[in-house]
Amino acid sequence: MNFFRKPYLAIFMASLFVLFSCEQNDEPTNIIDAQALKSIHQTISSDLNAALSDFNSSSISEQILSDSEAEQELISNHNYVIENGLESLLEKNGIDTEVLAEFEFYVQNKGNENVYDLLVEKFHFESLEEAKFLFNLVEINSLIESEFSDNSSRTEISWGCGLAIAGTVATTAGAAFITGGAALIVFLISKGIATAAIIDACS
Repeated sequence: MNFFRKPYLAIFMASLFVLFSCEQNDEPTNIIDAQALKSIHQTISSDLNAALSDFNSSSISEQILSDSEAEQELISNHNYVIENGLESLLEKNGIDTEVLAEFEFYVQNKGNENVYDLLVEKFHFESLEEAKFLFNLVEINSLIESEFSDNSSRTEISWGCGLAIAGTVATTAGAAFITGGAALIVFLISKGIATAAIIDACS
């Protein structure tokens, strides 16, 4: 009983509390909820579709249309993907490769009205940039698939090829997916689709 009158028990209990608190704090937490994910996705979809309409009506600025530097970077990045894989390109650009698992999960569950809740439950979205990159990937892939399905002169694009092009475009756009560079993304999509070598290499 003398042992419990000494400060040892208090020190022991305090140590356990600190240890438990540290373990709890190590658990990753979402800073973005399902409603925020949905809002981000809707904004990106709207912006890209508006930019696509502008592109088709030739009203995108000459600066974007003549962006040869971006075009060369797209080709360079895609060659890198062919040699090293998309995951390696993402890592090279400091993008968490978990986005590929998030993308696949979204595609598998997009018909579910609670898809954003499911995403938040399964993955930890710790930044706006992560969420924006994911939904740029989703929408770019969708635009690529649409382009191929609307053009009977092209062979059907594979799922892996579509993702490779989408990931290359999204990565090449860099900060555009954060700041809202939809015109640049649409420009890069057009270049990616128009470059026969990209299609031939991953079909």
